[in-house]
Amino acid sequence: MPEVNKPTNIQAGQKFNPSILHRFQKFLRDFLRRPTHYRQRQARNALQWYFNRLRITAKYNADKNYKAFATVHSLRRGGLFQYTYDPKWKDVLPYYDKFPLIIPIKMTHNGWIGLNVHYLPPQVRAVIFDDIVEHGMKNKNVMMVSMAWVEAYKKHPVIRGAIKRYLWKHVTSPLVEIREEEWATIVMLPSHVFVKKSANEVWNNELRNNK
Repeated sequence: MPEVNKPTNIQAGQKFNPSILHRFQKFLRDFLRRPTHYRQRQARNALQWYFNRLRITAKYNADKNYKAFATVHSLRRGGLFQYTYDPKWKDVLPYYDKFPLIIPIKMTHNGWIGLNVHYLPPQVRAVIFDDIVEHGMKNKNVMMVSMAWVEAYKKHPVIRGAIKRYLWKHVTSPLVEIREEEWATIVMLPSHVFVKKSANEVWNNELRNNK
């Protein structure tokens, strides 16, 4: 089993943007009160918004000329990691992501629990990571803030469906750690690989089931 780094410390009483919960509640309320055909149209609009953001991201990356991502042998709570995954219970799961993008929040004896941002619609990701990066820059510790953020909101209906458990034995690639300065860019890329359902269907289902 790969070595696991010591947990990242969290500042007591970490404060976040007080409007976040209100924005989540409004997003969820407006989304769920609409009929199915409206939610499908909303999902299509979300993807269009997503790809507009992607085009901006692609131009930014071309200008920056980033180096290839570095692989690591351990996870740090509050970091951002990506890897390929073959779930133990894939035959019975209604759908799953083969390429998770994870913020680990708890280590277990055989894996970890974390937030897979792919299960969140693009607009929600933008809200989350804008807040995390803003407070991370102020505290000069983005990883500490990201873990504290997820811990603070992990039971919220918009967030809790994206909290997943992963097993070391079912990781099928090296771990890639995303540099902090690239978080806001990477989380908006359509790097999910959902099996059995489309991304639109996954986002609709997660929001509906966790209301």
